[in-house]
Amino acid sequence: DDYTLLVRLVQTAGLVDELQGTGPFTVFAPNNDAFGYLLVELGITIEDLWNIPLLPEIVKYHTSGAFLLTPDLESMDKVVTLKADQQTLDVVTKDVSGDVFNVNGISLVDNQLRDGSLILTNVQAKNGVAHVTNRVMLPVFDSIIQIAEQFDDFSILVEAVRAAGLYDLLSSADSGPYTVFAPTNDAFITLLGELGITAEDLLNLPILAEVILYHALGDFVTTTELRTMDTVTTLKADSQRLDVTSNTDGTLTLTDGQSDIAHIGLSNVRAKNGIVHVIDRVLIPLFDDIIQIAQQFEMFSTLVTAVDHVGMTAELQGPGPFTVFAPTNNAFEVLMFVLQIDVEDLLAMPLLSEIIYYHLIDAYMLTSDLVSMNGRDLVTMKADGQSIYVNATAYSPLDDSGIFLTDNQRLTREIVLTQVKAKNGVANVIDFAPLVPIFDTVIQIPQQFPNKYSILLQALYVTGLLDDLQGPGPFTVFAPDDTAFNQLLLDLNININDLLNDPNLTDILLYHVVPGLFDKETLVHEDGHDLNTLLGQTVHIQIVNNQVLLQQDVVIVDQTNSEARVIIPNLFARNGVVHVLDRVLLPQLTASANVRNNALNGNGNGNGGKQ
Repeated sequence: DDYTLLVRLVQTAGLVDELQGTGPFTVFAPNNDAFGYLLVELGITIEDLWNIPLLPEIVKYHTSGAFLLTPDLESMDKVVTLKADQQTLDVVTKDVSGDVFNVNGISLVDNQLRDGSLILTNVQAKNGVAHVTNRVMLPVFDSIIQIAEQFDDFSILVEAVRAAGLYDLLSSADSGPYTVFAPTNDAFITLLGELGITAEDLLNLPILAEVILYHALGDFVTTTELRTMDTVTTLKADSQRLDVTSNTDGTLTLTDGQSDIAHIGLSNVRAKNGIVHVIDRVLIPLFDDIIQIAQQFEMFSTLVTAVDHVGMTAELQGPGPFTVFAPTNNAFEVLMFVLQIDVEDLLAMPLLSEIIYYHLIDAYMLTSDLVSMNGRDLVTMKADGQSIYVNATAYSPLDDSGIFLTDNQRLTREIVLTQVKAKNGVANVIDFAPLVPIFDTVIQIPQQFPNKYSILLQALYVTGLLDDLQGPGPFTVFAPDDTAFNQLLLDLNININDLLNDPNLTDILLYHVVPGLFDKETLVHEDGHDLNTLLGQTVHIQIVNNQVLLQQDVVIVDQTNSEARVIIPNLFARNGVVHVLDRVLLPQLTASANVRNNALNGNGNGNGGKQ
């Protein structure tokens, strides 16, 4: 029973018939304990072992084509095996007095420099002789790639090497020598989870080849040699280095350009073109610049397009330093959904470059620096120096979670990935929504989206109210979008020119403005109340439960008892707030020019719009 695994090995390798042939053979036969030790050593299961492509060659590496008894072995330095490339086993002889056997002690050293003792010798058969060994012997592999291809645990690494165009280089026995730090599949899966990407995204990274080369050294370096080093220079084009630490517990670790630590596990696996050390983390180099970070991942394609559209790419490839809070495509999708715009509308925003600057700090800020800013404002690179509020009260150093940013639109989002380092700065990823600054005036808000608010902007221009609403305020503006105005034109059976020439247009627009600042939360508290408009007439506030979106919606009831729903609330400006409506509000058209002028000049009833 102590050789069941060896029998299974020979059967799986398809070599039963050959070893039942005429011979002669000398077989160095590992017992079951030797196989158990190998599985632990390699960190694999018995099923993994049976599936090793090189299995027949490993069996032949335990077999010689000669009849060799222990006296023969004692006279030899090497045994030539039946492995296709005739690799050898070194023979080491020493005197041993055992409890069971009194034999000259013979050990074998394989081409991975691992030794195993012969614990039972000279078991003879008609076609040869067997010697029992307490270790499975491993040959030197043809190449570094052949090592990885033997085990399913490196399947992602092999795919990545192929995708990067480096397969031929690392599979050639004539190349090298190389030292490769080989991440396991679990290491890659951890990376995918941290970055929020798929394996396909990984294989499509523009700098994938450079990432792979960051795992390779241009020399044959064993762990014994690594322990004498502080850093090693990789094959990455810019010769980036890895920090090496020999720990007091005997382990070896590598620290990459992102300050992440990888532990070396199985080590010193030799191939004809180099040596492999297995690591539990994918090593990520320092990126060239913060734009290069975004360019690697499809999830930042909208951000890259926006930066390029406003001509900021070269600036962000410059010396910096920059800290960027990088919105993902999902974040932009949320913003566009809320604002009911598309990518073309986004790219057409006059303030787009300033919004991008609002995501930038002109400093190199690590996670620790952000945590130290807890409860304080970060001044951005936006021209007017607007800031972002940092809340790191819930920060957890275990996963770097719990850092929240609040923009000047009073929206809070968490940093979902921190401290991705580049040579000119640091990127932190936000996924809920981009950061949006406060606008200068309530008029500046619809001006960002001329395709959505063109009728409102034209109406404000022809009535002379465009300049008035850029005054100090504060104003609460209920802003109908083009869909709302087009519905009004349909209802009244008029065209846009009729509307723009209507003598009541100024009154209609003033009826959409309430003096004072009423954000959505304030409007909710005004449920059932009336608010005075700049026209002097009131609008009635109703709050209804939206069962679909599970939220409270604000409904405005006008003087004709028609209802308009707030579809986009809380767009803040320095002089007020804008709420977008799905219908145009209609007053009783009786207000005088005097009332309008007094309202705009701040000489209204003095109650801040509340009735």
